[in-house]
Amino acid sequence: MDTARTNRPIRSIVAALSLVVALVSPIPTFGADGESMAGQLHRAASAPERALNVILKVQASERPGNVHLFDFLTDYKGARRTYEKMFGRYFSSAYLDAVAAYERELVVQNCGGEYVEGDMCGLESSPLNCAQDDAPYGYWYRTERSTGNSVIIVAAWERSGPWIARYRMSKEARGWVVDGVECHQGYHYNW
Repeated sequence: MDTARTNRPIRSIVAALSLVVALVSPIPTFGADGESMAGQLHRAASAPERALNVILKVQASERPGNVHLFDFLTDYKGARRTYEKMFGRYFSSAYLDAVAAYERELVVQNCGGEYVEGDMCGLESSPLNCAQDDAPYGYWYRTERSTGNSVIIVAAWERSGPWIARYRMSKEARGWVVDGVECHQGYHYNW
């Protein structure tokens, strides 16, 4: 018993010091280019970042099983025409065409050109956020490059986390639109 009492204060001190070190020490994370992303990511601030944030929130707001945006992006059974008024203002034609073309290519490759009920024929993740889920607490952004009417933005799920997608946002008469997406897994649409 005496040994346990003697060790208790030492354990408490070690635990307290460990906590202080953990809270003070930054945990570096690196992007594909090898640059540390810690401290560079922030909530949507610029007009293109805010526009992208709105688009990603639209996707996140869809209820499970209600995948109108995904169907629109992939043009599943002509959904582009059905949902054009709802989602068309957020995307360039070039991006939409690239997503639909890749979806068609996968359906031909995996299911002989026709969707098969119960089979995964096309894309297995969102061509917008490059994942099967949405960021549970919103997205963090970093503008990498800005040249007039075109901006490249990196998005991550956590402030110090790895990037999940790069977006090329283009300024059109209707506002900022997604013109290209590069996913961290290597997929890209109009990139």
